[in-house]
Amino acid sequence: MIVRAAASGDESYRKYTKRLIGKVVTVTKREMQGAEVCWTIRSPFWMRIDGEKTRVTGIHDSLLQPIRGAARDLEVL
Repeated sequence: MIVRAAASGDESYRKYTKRLIGKVVTVTKREMQGAEVCWTIRSPFWMRIDGEKTRVTGIHDSLLQPIRGAARDLEVL
């Protein structure tokens, strides 16, 4: 689940990621974008960003949290 907006990047990117908060996505493949981990999502979707239709195909790891909760909250059996 997308739980936070980007703290860095330009204003347009921060506003775009803020609109994604609460969206549930299924991630399929981990990739590196520079120094950041980015996940490819199973069901890409379209949204308007600054008036242009854009296909969202991935999301940065730092914006996500597993639905089952944060990894640090899970007990290892």
